[in-house]
Amino acid sequence: MLWVLALVLFVPHLALAQAQTQCTDTLRLTVSTVKRSEDYLSVIKPFLATMAESLGKKPQLFFTDGWSASVHGFSQNSADLVLVPQSMLNVVHAKPELRPVIRTPGARVLLITEKSSTIRSMEQLRDKKVGTVRDSTEAMIAQQRLSQAGLLEAVELSSVVSPSDVYMGLFQDRFDAAFVIGESMDWLQPTFREKLVQVAEMGRTNGLFLYAGSCVSDAQLKTLEQALLSNPVDERVTRFIEHFNFGRFVAISPGDVEKALKQDFSSDQ
Repeated sequence: MLWVLALVLFVPHLALAQAQTQCTDTLRLTVSTVKRSEDYLSVIKPFLATMAESLGKKPQLFFTDGWSASVHGFSQNSADLVLVPQSMLNVVHAKPELRPVIRTPGARVLLITEKSSTIRSMEQLRDKKVGTVRDSTEAMIAQQRLSQAGLLEAVELSSVVSPSDVYMGLFQDRFDAAFVIGESMDWLQPTFREKLVQVAEMGRTNGLFLYAGSCVSDAQLKTLEQALLSNPVDERVTRFIEHFNFGRFVAISPGDVEKALKQDFSSDQ
């Protein structure tokens, strides 16, 4: 009787494990909704298509509610590739089945506000409402700098879903100031950009890291890396990189990841 009960309890777990480790002819990319928008979709889909073509697979895109969720789903083998910021490296690094492929150099993180505001320094943020993209590396950098300045407890960091909402929050007076990737201001309409002013540079991100899971073989990993590092780079890849305002992809090794893990979030590379 006991062995029957044990079998009943074990079989569902076995089926679940098999479902999690089953590889298909689809290349599944998991991304966070922190930057989700029609504009974002228009660049992420061609980028995924380039990667899928290099591996002879069908592209499929998955969204999660944040970087943490995307990494968690990835560890459960719900995707083959995942893009993560440096702030999530400690999570992916703890999983040996995930292998680093490439990364992009980082971008500046700025504190900005409207020109009409009286805020002109970090110290003036005390008791202010500050907007930032939810679950983002720029938020990690900002929190660190504010903690060092003794301001974090007095500052309300308001989580929002996308960079566009951060800017709109400023113009609609929902935020007194905001943390943004500096280069993202370049694609703002001139009439909007002219209304904003940089208060401080908080630091630099260390770029986005692309990781591959167990359903991507070593040979496929090499092919994928060559496709993304090729010169000239596929237009679809270039557009994806430019959309995030990062430099082109660069090769990366486990040693490079170890180095990034030890670096301060606000350090430059």
